[in-house]
Amino acid sequence: QHQLRAHMDYIKHPIIGDPKYMRGEHGLQVAIPQQLHLHARRLIIPHPVTGETLDVTAPLPPHMKTTWEMLGLDETKFEPVE
Repeated sequence: QHQLRAHMDYIKHPIIGDPKYMRGEHGLQVAIPQQLHLHARRLIIPHPVTGETLDVTAPLPPHMKTTWEMLGLDETKFEPVE
């Protein structure tokens, strides 16, 4: 269920805001919202029954928008998703 989170912790690069694995001093930890910053922007997968392509895009959650703005990142830089 949280294998990616455990692997990132193992290589000493926990996912920002991860309450389970982000321990100690990590620079941004204090300044960012203390919520998991893990997000799939877009998934393109075959439908398991029809085989048609499913293309799903999701906006950033509010806590990640806050962090992106704080870091000066532009969430629309790669819009539209093609």
